Amino acid sequence: MSKPKLHIIMIGLEENMEIADHGERTRMISKILSELDFVESILIIHAPLSIPRRILSAIRRGKRIKDMYPLIQKRLLSSLYRVNEKTLMMNLTSIIPESDTIFCRLDRERLARNIQEDIVHLGFHDPIVWISNPRVVDMAERITARYKIFDAIDDLLKHPQMKRFYPKITRAYKWVDEKADLICFASEKQRDMFPNNKNRIVLPNGVDDIFFQERERIVPDDLNKIPHPIVGYMGVLQDRFDTKLMNTVARRLPHINFVLVGPVSNRKHFKSLQSRNNVYFLGPKSYNSVPDYISCFDVAIIPHVINEFTESMNPLKIYEYLACGKPIVSTPIMGTEPFRNVITIASDPDAFISAISRAIGQNTPEAIANRKKIARQNSFEFAINDFFKTNSFLLGK
Repeated sequence: MSKPKLHIIMIGLEENMEIADHGERTRMISKILSELDFVESILIIHAPLSIPRRILSAIRRGKRIKDMYPLIQKRLLSSLYRVNEKTLMMNLTSIIPESDTIFCRLDRERLARNIQEDIVHLGFHDPIVWISNPRVVDMAERITARYKIFDAIDDLLKHPQMKRFYPKITRAYKWVDEKADLICFASEKQRDMFPNNKNRIVLPNGVDDIFFQERERIVPDDLNKIPHPIVGYMGVLQDRFDTKLMNTVARRLPHINFVLVGPVSNRKHFKSLQSRNNVYFLGPKSYNSVPDYISCFDVAIIPHVINEFTESMNPLKIYEYLACGKPIVSTPIMGTEPFRNVITIASDPDAFISAISRAIGQNTPEAIANRKKIARQNSFEFAINDFFKTNSFLLGK
């Protein structure tokens, strides 16, 4: 008799990541899960947005989830959408903005009760809950499930923009350490976050199959106007980006154009770079177009600052750059160690500048093929299949 197929609930992804079509780890994992034969259905539950934020979004008339997927169920403070044959997506609205007050806690309890009712109504029997954000643990812990997996993508207690949530995140990590059935780490160094939980496994980042599609790459219009050589960065532009380093690099390499592709989360942080003639900010792009942009780079860079937060990361862009065959120059951040034979590590401005200059001449067919080969060995498809083989108890075996 065959084993019943899995129902999986993925909770914690931010709505704006879906709307921006951003290549986020949880989105990639949900896509792979939906393609597995032993998965029956998936419910993606976004982290709730408050009523004030909903109103602000309506005023701005920005793109919304309802513009992307067909609506199949509407309740007062939740909406359910169909993503594909196996996958549903739920948007939640909280009555008050997220905080650490008793009123917010009661509101989150209400949300959790509604989620539980919806799960039963949708026929998600004995599901596996995949938690990707410590800020939703207060809801996820109340969901009835066969197993609860926590995906420790980054250490948010080291994230400077999360300071006001530190007490809540601390409580969430305590629950994970004591109660989660399995903890996944993107980086080996994250093991120390949960010293008491014995069920821990590294689930490294990988490459989505969109980067391996054999098709002619299109030169985007906004890149077509920028002369080569082009040194590029792809990703969310936030405080982890070392603007001091890149100001020095851009100033001393005036003949090279630096292209930064992605949303800017802190404009003040990037003000000094925006005044440089050879630095271009191209804004956020659809996920399907990311390979086209990276393919136009002569060199891809990861100029991240070295701090406690970046030391807990395993950047997706490493894998995406390699899948496009690009030479990479990076600061010595966590996640680069396994690829030292194909990534140039630069610890200071002089080394970074020299590495870029050398890398421009390293786009030989042999080097490109080798980088792509390494990327294929680190695909998300391989990582997820290996994850379930290693943790066969999740399948009831």
